[in-house]
Amino acid sequence: MRVALLARRLAPNDTTSMKPKGRAASQLAILASAILLLAGCPLVSDYPLSDPKASRIDQTLIGKWKAENPDPKEQGIFTLFPFDEHELVGFARGDQPGETEAIRAFTTEVEGERFLNVRELDSGSMGWYLLRYRIEGSKLLMRLVDEGLFHGAGVSSSAQLLDFIRLNAANPRLYAPERDKVPYDLTWTREPI
Repeated sequence: MRVALLARRLAPNDTTSMKPKGRAASQLAILASAILLLAGCPLVSDYPLSDPKASRIDQTLIGKWKAENPDPKEQGIFTLFPFDEHELVGFARGDQPGETEAIRAFTTEVEGERFLNVRELDSGSMGWYLLRYRIEGSKLLMRLVDEGLFHGAGVSSSAQLLDFIRLNAANPRLYAPERDKVPYDLTWTREPI
């Protein structure tokens, strides 16, 4: 199931600009589908954490990744390539046979943690998903930022979003409250290309 669709079903009605909306996110977001079954709703922001032009590509992200998911129906694979000197482009199999989905992504560092700003390329008005990540050997460990802490926060720019994340970096509610003792929600393994 695609992330934004599930998030729309689970999310309470909210009039802030920081809510799930629009068409479902990229198949890359399958990395969050398992999270949603166990946790709250992902934040879909109108703003990324920073300007992509200020980002540098994390070379360790480049490559093919396979989800470590016990459910064979949710076995996602995505590949990340450099797009330019600042951003990555990712491709994954779509929901329909022969369909390919694409995302753009770039990194932002906040308080020593690395975040991936992810947006579907053909999404029109779709917002940004934010994922904290870490690479350990051949593993990509990710945690999706949850929307719960953002209700009423009044975030209306990338700078305000970055400040809010920075101020709440140690708050377990920044991620899924029910999973606050788990440092990462999903693990991906590097695959040979």
